[in-house]
Amino acid sequence: MFIHFLKLAKRHLFKNKLFAFINIFGLSMGLAVCMTMLLYLTHEYSYDSFNKNADRIFAIGAKAKIGADTIEMPSMSFQSAPIIQISLCDWILCQGGYVI
Repeated sequence: MFIHFLKLAKRHLFKNKLFAFINIFGLSMGLAVCMTMLLYLTHEYSYDSFNKNADRIFAIGAKAKIGADTIEMPSMSFQSAPIIQISLCDWILCQGGYVI
């Protein structure tokens, strides 16, 4: 039965060359894009995993409201570090951590 399907597929490929090319090209492009996305996501999720305290790394951002608009920034000024350390000191020590 499988050999019969192979013969039919071969006959279809040679009979409809343009249609077969479009199907094979689309399948190969879809697989290539899927593998590229998988590699990208694997890299993104492995970021900072070399650190022994990787589960304790946080990204800190800022949110500012100007009039009716809200702006989110993925970074903060270095001057806010002492304020964050003071405000989170009790929580960090409760979790068994340390404050630098």
